[in-house]
Amino acid sequence: MQTTISQQIPSVPLSGTVHTVIVKFGFTNPSHLPHGIPERQIRNGQSGSGIVRQPRPDQVPVRTGDQVVDQIHQGGKYTGGDQSLGEIGRVREGRVDTGKPVIQNLEKVQVAMIRRGLANISFPLVNIHWFKQVPGGDPRKTRGVVAASFSDQTVTNAQQPLVINPEVQAALRALARVTWGFVHIWQNPNGVVTINCIHRRPDGRPRHALVVRDRTLTYVPVMDPIEEGLE
Repeated sequence: MQTTISQQIPSVPLSGTVHTVIVKFGFTNPSHLPHGIPERQIRNGQSGSGIVRQPRPDQVPVRTGDQVVDQIHQGGKYTGGDQSLGEIGRVREGRVDTGKPVIQNLEKVQVAMIRRGLANISFPLVNIHWFKQVPGGDPRKTRGVVAASFSDQTVTNAQQPLVINPEVQAALRALARVTWGFVHIWQNPNGVVTINCIHRRPDGRPRHALVVRDRTLTYVPVMDPIEEGLE
């Protein structure tokens, strides 16, 4: 039985202007990326995979680190006429953060219930891929990031749900089984909620699980590892 979300627990309503949830999984060692997820390939502005759809203008094949991301965010806000959101240090010192941190440094987290929870409110998975980040342009620091996007199907011109093949299904279940050392959730002014999962702990026991209840993204305490789809 589901309970009403306590007002004491940070949460993000998935209604109103929110139309997309992006879950990102960071791997400091790209060799640990689960098999079956396509790498994002962009050739002349077109996706190179049949699964990866047309990227947004702010997406690039290989990100060289925080500076590139900040320049993209800052440029977008100046172009859009909202310079205040493009200021350096608005949230984090030395960084350009156009969004609002809602949940920060949530420890030992599983995301096994997120996909089913989002699907239950008409936010199915529409895109999944991985890309490389090369902080500071140093190849020794190359890391991999898996990005899974979920879109509200009630929005006009929404992306269609992804047809999930067996390889992608196995990869999603592998990601769901992992305990992540820290999770950060940002609510952005463009209607996108971003969930960042970092510090992979494959053998760690979770203390929290992200859930979607009452059309709200939040978390609950857990004692044992969770299998995907229990929500």
